[in-house]
Order: sequence, then C-alpha cells, then structure tokens
Amino acid sequence: IIGITIKMKIKWKDGRLIYQNLHGTTKKISASKMTQIWLPIPIIIHENAVIGKIIKDDNIFLYVSSQSEPLEFDNTRETDHLLYSGFENDLTMIQRFKIEYRCTFFLLYYPFDKQKCHFIMSIEVNNNQTLSFVEDDPPLIYEGPKIVDEFYLKEWNAHTFLDDSKTTFEFDLSFDRLY
Repeated sequence: IIGITIKMKIKWKDGRLIYQNLHGTTKKISASKMTQIWLPIPIIIHENAVIGKIIKDDNIFLYVSSQSEPLEFDNTRETDHLLYSGFENDLTMIQRFKIEYRCTFFLLYYPFDKQKCHFIMSIEVNNNQTLSFVEDDPPLIYEGPKIVDEFYLKEWNAHTFLDDSKTTFEFDLSFDRLY
C-alpha cells in the first residue's frame, strides 16, 4: 500500500462573477464569500487504482487572479470600485487529501525485476476547457522513505493533461531491487 498526500489545484473561470479591485494581483476569497460561489468540488475518477482510503482536508482555499484590465468605468454606480469580469480572471481552488493505493508488484523476472506504479486521476470536463488540474513545479514531491522492503525508489514523475472530455493528473513511482 502506498500512501499519498495530494494538494489538488484546480483553475477555472466563472463568467457569472464580477470581482472588485484586483489591480493585477491574486486575492484570497474569504470562507464566507466562498459559500456564495460555485466550486467544482469534483468527483475524482481514479482510473487505474484500487483505492483503500481517502481522507479529505476540510480546508479549501480559493483565490482569484487578475488576468485582465478592469471593465469600463460606469459613473452611474454608487461606488468607485474597479470591476473585473469573471470571464477573463482565474479562480483557483486548492485542497489537500490523503489517498492509499494498492500497487501490485509483478515478480516474473525476480530477482532482476523492476516495478512501476502508475496512477491516473481525472475529472470529466465535457468540453469545458476552463476547468483543469494545475501542474506545479515540481508536480510531485516524494517525502517518503527511498527504500521500501527489497526495493529503492529510483524515480518519480507526474504530468497533467487537458482534452475535450477530461482533465487528467498522472504520476509514476519506479522501483529497482536493492540487490
């Protein structure tokens, strides 16, 4: 069993929203305002893993990032706030959770075997190109032991993908025998 802590980061645009006073910055949205915004708390599809357990962190962080100039000023408004369109500015949601996967080792070439655990998580987007997993740099940080039983963790990597039907996060852990 391999335990993984994931910091999931999802970006999207919501054209129904108008933001105030972004001025080329990124601002955290308060928990009270977050309850008024649609969040893509998605159902993550674990395409090729047998899941043992998922533990979600109750803390969800939401940010809005300025990607555009303010809307044209309207002097009929009661306030002088600069307004920004939700069509052009990114919302980013961050949530952490822990997952336990079972990784099956194939021992056909024992004692010269190498093992690879490949995991795929995805969210169906159905032509919604404004919702996607975000790949950080580095996309995967391994903090566990390098030696697991008779194997050592040789390398790990991860990538995100987006097509018309889904956004995908794939990651691999590659193991070699100690001897």
